[in-house]
Amino acid sequence: VLAGCSDVGIISAGRVYLRIRALGLPLVFTANVLQGASIARQDASTPLRIFACAGVLNLFGDVYLTLMQGKGIVGAAVATLASQLAAAAYFIFRSIRLDRSLSASMAPRRMVA
Repeated sequence: VLAGCSDVGIISAGRVYLRIRALGLPLVFTANVLQGASIARQDASTPLRIFACAGVLNLFGDVYLTLMQGKGIVGAAVATLASQLAAAAYFIFRSIRLDRSLSASMAPRRMVA
């Protein structure tokens, strides 16, 4: 009995779902750390936009994979994993771009007489 459920089918489906979702834990940690860095720079709108886009991607992925492709719980987990990957990748892309622009702006300039 797991959480009051004794149905073996539900427990095995939940196990599959959790295994797929566990692959996304490093992505979630990365996105959360970079969200904190954005908020520390007083930029709350970028994480909001990134997570909103990830949520929409997850929604469409869920509909496509579960309803149209018939993948069921595996499709739901894969859609969530894909949205987490997209959010983390875009956060990393934005951070690298910001780091390059900060490095360029802090570079010593040549004195012109």
